[in-house]
Amino acid sequence: MLLSIARNIAEKLNAQLVARLPMGGSVLYPLSRIAIAPLEGFIRAERITPEMTKDEAEDLLKMYLGEIPDRGPKRPNVERRFLNLVEFVCESLNVWSANERDWARRITKTLMEQLDGDPIAGQAYLAKVLTHVSEKGN
Repeated sequence: MLLSIARNIAEKLNAQLVARLPMGGSVLYPLSRIAIAPLEGFIRAERITPEMTKDEAEDLLKMYLGEIPDRGPKRPNVERRFLNLVEFVCESLNVWSANERDWARRITKTLMEQLDGDPIAGQAYLAKVLTHVSEKGN
């Protein structure tokens, strides 16, 4: 079991992806039986999370092997995502430039408007902003 985890997960995934895995051999073992590319995809799609249970890992393996139908990803964990953002801001705010602070204020204002109103209306603007950011490499 541990050898499978070491060979198929620890040696092949980068540290950033390993940090997003559940803890415990009984949960990691079923995941170690999934090929590396699909495993990375499951992690990036948040189908594998640190909170994953052994039963969930076994179901994902069965789905990968075609033994049960794919029911798709779970709903996103909104609270965890926002808490990660809050943690990031608290840890790094003291080194942000004035331009970065202004940009963050504008994006936060847009998100607040979306939360208060029609979520569909602001999506086009946010998509445009995110495309611009990815093109800049931020």
